[in-house]
Amino acid sequence: MNEDGTLLDTVKRAGLNPLLPPEETNKAMERWTEARNWLVGSDKFLGKMKTIVVRREKIVELFFPLQGFVIIVGVHPAFPLDKTAQLENLLNKLHIGGDEWRQA
Repeated sequence: MNEDGTLLDTVKRAGLNPLLPPEETNKAMERWTEARNWLVGSDKFLGKMKTIVVRREKIVELFFPLQGFVIIVGVHPAFPLDKTAQLENLLNKLHIGGDEWRQA
């Protein structure tokens, strides 16, 4: 999604149905954007935000803020959170987000 909360693209694994109804997707994007914007104010003191983790009963949402947009990855609730850095490295190897992402 972009910084305004607009969904830019989506990719899902074949055979999986989204848990969020389509009519709720835009509302959720707006809420996620608000939450992210609350946190970026601390960047100058705490450093750049690398990952936001939202643990829910049915899914874990991983938000990777990039320059101008955010990549959201949904994983199984049993996903080991210590693997988040490995996922970030995988996104880095895919060169998602251009130079801003690789230099973060």
